[in-house]
Amino acid sequence: MLYVGVSTNPLFCSRNPGEYDSVRAGAECRVPVGVILNGECMPAAPLAARFPMEVPRMSAKPEMSREERMAFILDHREKPRNNHLMDDASVAHTGGNPGCGDILTIYLKVGDDERIEDISFTGEGCTISQAGASILSGQLKGKTLAEVESMDFDVVVDTFGRDVMATRPRCATLALGTTKTAVKKYRDKTRKEALTTTSSVSSVSSIP
Repeated sequence: MLYVGVSTNPLFCSRNPGEYDSVRAGAECRVPVGVILNGECMPAAPLAARFPMEVPRMSAKPEMSREERMAFILDHREKPRNNHLMDDASVAHTGGNPGCGDILTIYLKVGDDERIEDISFTGEGCTISQAGASILSGQLKGKTLAEVESMDFDVVVDTFGRDVMATRPRCATLALGTTKTAVKKYRDKTRKEALTTTSSVSSVSSIP
């Protein structure tokens, strides 16, 4: 094993330093590093084993303030993402809340691996329902249908906050609920197509 370090750090050492003249002060180490411990040059791996250190976890993304959350929602309402018809959609489904006039049509383009290659929506209604569709469309693009099916409405809570969920639950969950129904519709359609194909093949093979 080679032991090469950055020469500006007194804790790092290099065995046979004459062989590594190209390692300048401050140069990046590209091989296992050794350190000085009680006068002995120790390779990094054994040293880590003798003195284990807990790797700090990355902190979770800080929760947005109420003002930041409302600005985020309004931005998606005023400049909605993926807000258009999709002519080559694999499936489309319309859902709504008759009581408050919210309506959404979700379009999904599904790949052979059951991954959402593209998603868009059209609709009208309140800020929460339309912004929710815009936000969700960005979150779901690239996910598999199974991932969408396994999603619970906690993702909506994370997006809008508990205060909105408490007062406008139907508006906030409309996009996800409509998308889940679209996924079910797609599965039903592909299942029927598979049965039709199987039946046709069986009919042809039974002809004498």
